[in-house]
This record gives sequence, structure tokens and C-alpha cells, in this order.
Amino acid sequence: MGRIKIAIEEIKNESKRQVTFSKRQKGLFKKAQELAVLTSSQVAVITFSSSGKLFQYSSESMTNLLKRYYKYQFSGQRIDNLQEEIVLKNENEQLQLRIKRIMGEELSNLDVKELQELEQLVEAWMSRIKARKNESLLEKIGEIEKKDSHLEEENRILRAQLLEAAKNTRDSGVPESGSASTHRDLDLNVMFYPLPVNSLDNSVAW
Repeated sequence: MGRIKIAIEEIKNESKRQVTFSKRQKGLFKKAQELAVLTSSQVAVITFSSSGKLFQYSSESMTNLLKRYYKYQFSGQRIDNLQEEIVLKNENEQLQLRIKRIMGEELSNLDVKELQELEQLVEAWMSRIKARKNESLLEKIGEIEKKDSHLEEENRILRAQLLEAAKNTRDSGVPESGSASTHRDLDLNVMFYPLPVNSLDNSVAW
């Protein structure tokens, strides 16, 4: 009958947890020491208990090993940054060269196939530009039509208001400004104006 596997989970009991940590920590350090001896390698192990107490093992000076570790970390990071800069620089140069070729420059080193590919690329870009231009024109036309529709609606409302005002004026019996009766009154006043009093007396005496 095989051994029963015990699930690895946090030990809730504090005293048992401390005992287990002490035993496992000693076993870990023993394995680290065996690894250093068997393989002639430099090994360092650092642990902190749940209470924050520090335990460490190193096959040689811990300070020297940590210095080597940080030096390796920073040098590796510098290498990664340098490689990234080189990649970005190459991409930038390729992009600038492509732009120049699209503008008709730096074409002397291209063969027929590369020129055909460049021509296809330019045609594809021109097609996209034309499509975007047509789309922009359609949007502009739509905006103008929307404004015209809005103005027509405002004019329709104003005409309806004027007609309603005229109807209300007729229904109330008030003569409209500029009506025929008003013009007739003005014409009569102009045609039959009163004579001066002195001229009227002279005509009677005569």
C-alpha cells in the first residue's frame, strides 16, 4: 500500500507552523550545502520566518554573492535595453527609407521586383486616401443637407405662424396694415383737401 499524499496548505496552528518552518529550513540549508559541495557551485539561500526573523546560508560570503547577483541583474538589464534600442533604431531607419522611396528617392538600388512591390504599395495607399477623401466629402454633404432640412423646417414654421396671425386678424375685424380700405382713405384725403378760408370768401363775394 502506497504512502498517502498530504495536501500542501498553510498550517493554521502557530506552534506547529514554527516547528515545521524550523525543520524545513534546516533541510533546505542542508540541500543547498550538498548542492554547493557536489557541483562546486556558489549557493545562497535567504529565508524570513512568518515573524520576520532572518535565516541565511551561503557557500561563500553572502555579501560577495549578492554583489555578483546585482551586477548580473543590472548588466542583463542593460543588454536588454541595448538590444531594444538597436531594434527600434533599425525599424526607424527602415521606415525612413520606405518613406523616401515612396517620395521617389533612394530607388537606384531596387530591382524590378522591389519596384513593382513599391508601386503596389503606393497604389494601395492612394486607394485608401481616395476612399477617405470620398468618405469625408459624403460626410460634408450630409451635414449641408441636414442644415438645409433644418432651415426648411424653420421656414415652414414661420409661414404657418404668419398665416395663423393673418387669420386671427381677419377674424377679429381689425383691418390689416396695407389693406384696400386704408389705401382708399389715403386717396380721398389726398384728392379732396380743404380750401383756404380767404379764397372761399372771395369766391362768395364775387
